[in-house]
Amino acid sequence: MFQLYNDLKRAYLIATTALIAIMMICDFIFIFVIDNTNLFLLSTFVYIFGYWVITFIFNNCGAKRYNKIMSLLFDNCDPIEFLKANLNLLNQNLSPNLLNLLKINISAGYISAGDLQQTYSVLSDIKLTGNENPTVMFTLYNNWLNYYTQTGNYENAVKAANDAQKYINMIKNLKTRQKANYTFNHSLAGLKIKTGDLYGAEAVLQECLKISQQKYYIINSHFSLAELYEKQGRIADAKREYELVASNGNKLAVSKKAYNKCENL
Repeated sequence: MFQLYNDLKRAYLIATTALIAIMMICDFIFIFVIDNTNLFLLSTFVYIFGYWVITFIFNNCGAKRYNKIMSLLFDNCDPIEFLKANLNLLNQNLSPNLLNLLKINISAGYISAGDLQQTYSVLSDIKLTGNENPTVMFTLYNNWLNYYTQTGNYENAVKAANDAQKYINMIKNLKTRQKANYTFNHSLAGLKIKTGDLYGAEAVLQECLKISQQKYYIINSHFSLAELYEKQGRIADAKREYELVASNGNKLAVSKKAYNKCENL
């Protein structure tokens, strides 16, 4: 996605320019040399079809690159490599909206790596243009929600949660809205645990684990459950969850925390 504005963008411009040049040459020949209107119409159709094919191919390539980067965190649970991949894109010639999206992704990487100081720095550096779509705005406030929860600023966490919920309701695409709701509920459960709403948090986390497909959310849900069980005095259950996170969390910050908990429980 980001690379579409760089090497893919250049290739896309070259391909479309070449297509336009070929069409203009063909149209000139068909109109002024051969004088065949049917061939002119055919060339116009070929141009439209060709333009659609080129656009589809390059957008698809950009999406695949973007999804590959996102997979580093959400499937591989490797915030270090995820951050490297995203930070390498900061020197690209991105539009303001894409730059904001990139910074939001980077903040997620820092949260997952446990670097809250850098998380705050990146989130504070985001300058909204006013043209962001609701999904981007939801993700921004959801990251703030996670940051405030982890730093113990529960008042601001609640405000961020309200803002995130507001933008979820503005997302028109049903599938995207459902995914945002799932992500939000996962973040909200962490806040509930910190503020003592343990029953509400457990119900949310159990539901998250039923529908979760990405390893990142599965691991974090188990870690939150471990914290919840520990607060409830269910030490055996808590240790079981901590051990699962420590064994499968790869380079996530919660994996190291879980390992330390296993040593001390």
